[in-house]
Amino acid sequence: RLPNGVDRRRFRPPLAPPRARPPRLLFLGRLDEQKRPDLLLEAFAGLVGAPDAADALPPELELHFAGEGPWRARLEASARALGLEGRVRFLGLCADAPGLLRSGPLALALPSVAEGMPNAVLEALACGVPVVASDLPGTREAAGDAALLVPPGDLPALRAALARVLADDGLRARLAAAGPERARSFDLDALAARHLALFHELAGSAPRIAPPLRPSALLPPAGAGLRVLGGAARSLRAALGGRLTRSFGGGDTRDEPARAAPPSPDPKEDP
Repeated sequence: RLPNGVDRRRFRPPLAPPRARPPRLLFLGRLDEQKRPDLLLEAFAGLVGAPDAADALPPELELHFAGEGPWRARLEASARALGLEGRVRFLGLCADAPGLLRSGPLALALPSVAEGMPNAVLEALACGVPVVASDLPGTREAAGDAALLVPPGDLPALRAALARVLADDGLRARLAAAGPERARSFDLDALAARHLALFHELAGSAPRIAPPLRPSALLPPAGAGLRVLGGAARSLRAALGGRLTRSFGGGDTRDEPARAAPPSPDPKEDP
């Protein structure tokens, strides 16, 4: 199984650590029952409302939700009911995830109850943002020991992990340093090369590309993720002389020789 990848040219640590004001905890994803933003809101309320925990937190700490989804109105109502209107912000759809992650959030929190391999975790790691997330197979594969992982749906464990990462400058520094190194394993160039190798294997042919194809050459200037695979497939198709289509039984017959149409039946003959 091939993992997701992250464009480390776009998602990278800032040259100088930004001083974000106010300090903030970030959620990046869809506001729905899979991602469990309500659990994060409840954990945040418990942190800022508990005197023993609040004293150790950065002053004026805020929680920012970047994303949209069917639970937004419900979350906004919950924030008001908890008296957190001034400390919880809903940013809506995020058009610039690299900029948001490089702007200095203290941590990314993703308390999902189900995930494949979450892109938000890979992107935060690549940007050097500490991550607190649910301990799910795909998240564990992505983060390794470069994040704090908690049992899915466990509110006390989530609150405790958030308290640790928000109050401990040394822990945040360690996670911030470990994240980009971990993200190297999911670099898009390396992932494109692995996809090319898989395509060649499935097609049953070694590549005939001269000069050798560099996966980075497939990436457009801004990255653009999945278009890498389209470029890889086109390059492979050219290299294999059309055999890829026939190997998979595809419907594209542009490489097949033209065939004459069968003669029309004589209308005088009986069918």
